[in-house]
Amino acid sequence: MSERVLCAVPANERRGFRRPAPYAFVVTDRRAILVPFARDTLKRAGLDARERAREAGQGLLGRWRARIQAMNGYAAPFASMSPDLIERYPSAASIEHASVTAAKLAETSDGDSSSPMWTLRLTLPDRKRAFDLRTP
Repeated sequence: MSERVLCAVPANERRGFRRPAPYAFVVTDRRAILVPFARDTLKRAGLDARERAREAGQGLLGRWRARIQAMNGYAAPFASMSPDLIERYPSAASIEHASVTAAKLAETSDGDSSSPMWTLRLTLPDRKRAFDLRTP
């Protein structure tokens, strides 16, 4: 039986008082794969999208929307990739479903009901991890 990708969503891992770490949270039928992204890579994607929107003649709100969509859509390409290919990304880590001892998913509100956010808390044998998941 081959492993298949079920979904890929943008996520930020909570890290105490430090800035959250951006990830692509890829869920397969056997494990979760975390692909980290550098902040400068996300910033560059947002600026490039804003520039393309400017060249297309969009106004301020159009450019702002293009930038937000580019920065939130970084996980989308992983939905159609092979899990073996995803795992080859530098610093990618996987969490086997069998190693998760507890999981809690809760909807969090940021005041904007058009884009719900979710908080996923995973309890692993060695530590607890919390992720803020965004719907693309």
